[in-house]
Amino acid sequence: IAYGDIPHFPVSTVKGHKGKLVFGEIAGKKVVAMAGRFHYYEGYTAEQAMKVLKFGGSSVGTSEAIQQVIEIITRTGESGPCAIVLSALQGTTDDLIQAGRAAEGGDDGYIEVLSRIGDRHLEAIRELFNNGETLPVTDFVESTIKELADLCEGVRLTRELTPRTLDRILSFGEIVATKIVSAKMTEDAIDNEWHDSRLLIRTNSNHGSAVVDFGETNDRVADYFADSGSNIRILPGFVAS
Repeated sequence: IAYGDIPHFPVSTVKGHKGKLVFGEIAGKKVVAMAGRFHYYEGYTAEQAMKVLKFGGSSVGTSEAIQQVIEIITRTGESGPCAIVLSALQGTTDDLIQAGRAAEGGDDGYIEVLSRIGDRHLEAIRELFNNGETLPVTDFVESTIKELADLCEGVRLTRELTPRTLDRILSFGEIVATKIVSAKMTEDAIDNEWHDSRLLIRTNSNHGSAVVDFGETNDRVADYFADSGSNIRILPGFVAS
């Protein structure tokens, strides 16, 4: 039976796919086989299909690179809904690990490392925004660095960096990077929506190598994108809860 003859069933759109269900028996057992592969997106137009773009750290390594990423995102959003996943600014994840390990060893050198991280992000804001010194995203970066400093000081005092704490420290890079990109797009009057991926992706408690609970995660993702009104959704990568 052809997919097109099944009520509410997407029709295969990829060239060469037969798009048929085949019914029969094997060793006395009734079976249903799909003739030709079937992709989740089939049956949807290019405008209806969700596009997912992932940008690594080097893609957002400088203010110029960030501006180029925003141009790509804007063009993509004009053609339909898209999910934009961003990594931390280049070098940030390594610095965060260095700060955590220094604190674990009782070394207050983490303060200098966090200062370097803050300077990197504040410089990007100054170069990207017209009035970067007075923007909420600047306050967010500064409060984030303060929170990181408090975390690292706690690690230094206890001499213990648990996988859970390290995961928390590392999450700040992606969150801050996406906040900056979303704020810049808003300043440029480009409609977008920032959302915390930790509210969408659920995992087990194996910190450092957590396994995704796809059942709950898929439900949360589907609900979020069904309710979101913006074509462009900005999401931090690498984080979950």
